[in-house]
Amino acid sequence: MRPTFLFISTILVAMLAPTVVLAKGDLAPEEFRSILQVGFAMQRTAQYDDINGGPDRFVAFGDRSGRLSVYGFRSSSNRGRLWSSHSLDGNVEEVLVADLDNDGVVDHLVCRTPRRVYAFDIRDEFRNTYESLPNHFRSISAFTVANVDRDHQQEIVVAADDQIHYVDGSSFLREWTSMDRYQVIQIRAGDVDGDRSVELVLDTGQVLDASSGREEWAASDPFGLRLELLDLNGDGFPEIVGESPGLPLRIWEGSSQRELRVN
Repeated sequence: MRPTFLFISTILVAMLAPTVVLAKGDLAPEEFRSILQVGFAMQRTAQYDDINGGPDRFVAFGDRSGRLSVYGFRSSSNRGRLWSSHSLDGNVEEVLVADLDNDGVVDHLVCRTPRRVYAFDIRDEFRNTYESLPNHFRSISAFTVANVDRDHQQEIVVAADDQIHYVDGSSFLREWTSMDRYQVIQIRAGDVDGDRSVELVLDTGQVLDASSGREEWAASDPFGLRLELLDLNGDGFPEIVGESPGLPLRIWEGSSQRELRVN
């Protein structure tokens, strides 16, 4: 199913939310309706504002011909396609904007193809700062960016070859590879249980402690083929929101390790 269709389907499902009666103790109607304000991000696009504080907004788009391009949308001086990468190793499957040096300012575009990960420095005319070697990964199924080990910089978290790998966001050296094996389609990172540390959330329904790699808990069912972390109730910690084709949105609360059921 095409990403645009899935995005529209998500919004249509969410528009029915006000007619749903929620079980006692779960998300209040106004909290559930906040889903209306947020759609699932399409995997091959990412947007960011002018890193110099200007009014411009930019969208990075990865296409199936293997190029990553950046478009400007606001000012007349930065409108249209501003930059395009060299030909990458296959279709661009996912694009992220990232603050790799963890200084509070977005500085990189990071994308993946079926076998390789790339990083481009937004501050330096999109200089290609990292490109994984062809033999590093045979098959990449998902990735994200997070500070998983509490050092200064963030890490690129790669789900590849049924394992999870950490690539340092400064040296771009591989720091860690999981011993356990996971068949991951989507991966997200965030503090979902309020313990002030990062968890890795896998579409399989597993939640891992990012620093140790151990499993903290697992849902009785997979979270879904499409996965996002969204703070729906405004407590500062995101809930896990999952969706699969033909099924309604499902929401899990990490602190209680339970699904917020909609009746």
